[in-house]
Amino acid sequence: MKLLQIIVFLLCSQVAIAANQGVPTDRKITELIVYENLVVVKFSPSFENIQNCIHSTKEHFQLNFNSETGENTGLLSTLLAAAAASKQVGFAIGGCAGQYPSIYRVNVKY
Repeated sequence: MKLLQIIVFLLCSQVAIAANQGVPTDRKITELIVYENLVVVKFSPSFENIQNCIHSTKEHFQLNFNSETGENTGLLSTLLAAAAASKQVGFAIGGCAGQYPSIYRVNVKY
């Protein structure tokens, strides 16, 4: 029984809990991959996230949006404008949106 408790403790200690994170406003969008209801944002420099999503890449985030209801289309517009103007951006992420960390806020540096 003691061995089982030790194994459970070790397994649980290896699991990181996703938490909201702020990404400094010193990133440059290098690529936007836009699908029907989501956009994958590639940026540099990379950022160490703790979201534990399927892809462990450090330079991709994802924004899911609903083009019918307008949900998150404002964030999409902000990403497009910042990329077109080559502005530095920052993000707030929390959890996963599909394969990558989920964006819920975009900061644009002017």
